[in-house]
Amino acid sequence: MKVDELIGSLQNFEIMINNREEKKEKNIVFISNNDVKDSQGDYENDERLSEEIVLLGRQFNKVLK
Repeated sequence: MKVDELIGSLQNFEIMINNREEKKEKNIVFISNNDVKDSQGDYENDERLSEEIVLLGRQFNKVLK
């Protein structure tokens, strides 16, 4: 291997390493809407929210497997 080829190979390697570091991280954002409602409506919303969290947990566990 010639010196020029080695230098070119090392430069390509350095560029690839720098590109990996520049990748952006992916984040998840949860949006909530809070409306003022009667206490019965709040209880129903809390119950639905609990059910949705359980389903989300189950789906998450499936993805991990």
